[in-house]
Amino acid sequence: MLQGQGAWLFKAGLSDASVWGVLAWLAFGKLLFGLIWEGVASSGPVRVHRIFRISPDPGQRGREILSSIHVFSDAIALFLLINFQLIRLAPSSVATTLTTFGVFYIWVEVLYYFTHRWMHEYDFLYKLHRSHHLSRVVTPLSSISMSWIEKCVFYTGGWLSFMAAISWFMPVSLSGIAAYYGFHFVISLHGHSNVETSRLGAVLAGRFSMGSATSHALHHARFKVNYGFSCMLLDKLFGTYSADTAPLQQRAINGRGVESFGEIRQLQAQADPQAGGPPVGSLSS
Repeated sequence: MLQGQGAWLFKAGLSDASVWGVLAWLAFGKLLFGLIWEGVASSGPVRVHRIFRISPDPGQRGREILSSIHVFSDAIALFLLINFQLIRLAPSSVATTLTTFGVFYIWVEVLYYFTHRWMHEYDFLYKLHRSHHLSRVVTPLSSISMSWIEKCVFYTGGWLSFMAAISWFMPVSLSGIAAYYGFHFVISLHGHSNVETSRLGAVLAGRFSMGSATSHALHHARFKVNYGFSCMLLDKLFGTYSADTAPLQQRAINGRGVESFGEIRQLQAQADPQAGGPPVGSLSS
């Protein structure tokens, strides 16, 4: 393996198992976690804590599978970046792992909030995002169901091209990239699980403005709220946080999720009588 000035070049380390291990993790990690999450979320004890006690639309599962075959794009993109030496990878250590994870986390939160919001505010961008919102009641599979352009440009491209660019100015490690993707897999799948089983989630949401399965479930129901990924700080700062998130989260934890989209309207009216937005469950932008 060739190392110089913190560089870590792929062509000199084709036989390095850690490279292929991370590429395999990016390619198959979310699928593996997704299968586990799907089984857990559909089990009896967990289903009691569903946020929306509403069945997914007929044909949703098959449509989501067909809209998820780009799940390998992150692994392919990272392979190309390393192979063509477009990214400098520093030796992995605790310091470079934490630094890489922290920068990656902040970048994704900011990028995700604004691109996600723009996709709902501009019709030409919403056309790229609409397929994801065909799932009004989400399942873990919904987390990887989206258009090719949304996945490959806004997520894979937007995330890894930034990390490649900053790798020439600060240490970026393969372990840090792998760690962030692991975090993303867990948060994304939980956010689309439609269940709230732990009071810890309510504490994290209330005290630290963390995102939750409830915040994203409401986004799918009401569209123009709760744009954030794992953190709701930008939603609260820019006035797009849904005031009925906490009451609905508590209901799900207590096993009293809503039975219809009409109940969601009632919760919204109780929490914020001035709230507007499109009809709950509609497919308009």
